[in-house]
Amino acid sequence: MMTARSAANPPKYRKLILQLVSGMIVGALAGYFVFAWLDGQGTMFEDGSRAFAIGVGLVYSLMGLVVALGLIAPGPGAHLLNVEDATEIVEQRGILWPSAIASLLIGLALLVLGVGGEGAMIEPIPAFLLAAVGLGGATAITVATRDRNDEMMRAVSRDSSVLSLTLGGILLSLWGGLAHLGLASWIEPLGLVAGIYALLFFSVLLVAGRRGLLMPR
Repeated sequence: MMTARSAANPPKYRKLILQLVSGMIVGALAGYFVFAWLDGQGTMFEDGSRAFAIGVGLVYSLMGLVVALGLIAPGPGAHLLNVEDATEIVEQRGILWPSAIASLLIGLALLVLGVGGEGAMIEPIPAFLLAAVGLGGATAITVATRDRNDEMMRAVSRDSSVLSLTLGGILLSLWGGLAHLGLASWIEPLGLVAGIYALLFFSVLLVAGRRGLLMPR
């Protein structure tokens, strides 16, 4: 049954469709051009772990970039982000800016790892240092600004962390058992790193969706 509030403020499904379609188009174009450029630079994708890390890195980078652009230009940003209007973006800058920067840092760290290594675009030591700075910076920002979030967002963060840890433990345990028995190959180290952040992203979406935070506004 529709409540009085939902009747007065019906979900903006047209906005949701626009966001989904534009997101898929931008993501597909970004992925195509990035992988095409890397292929032209001689980046090898034989084991799939590099492609996976770069793909996850692109998702985080684009997500952070979209939020950052919305913060810089709240008017157009209100059509890109799941907010009521530009005023809400302005009011939430103290929360959204750290999230955008942390997302960008995670994405760039995964991209660096994806193109790093012996004989790759970035040598091992610089790649490790850059990735460590990115992931460490994202962690520091998240911890330093967690008290700015309201109770709902803290609950989403807590529940998604627990869910990703649980899913990761189950997946790695099953995969490890299969690898031990010779029924599967063990996961590549880079695939493990990228998989951790892919699981975290999936967990955040799942928890936020269950709490109704993904409904179009």
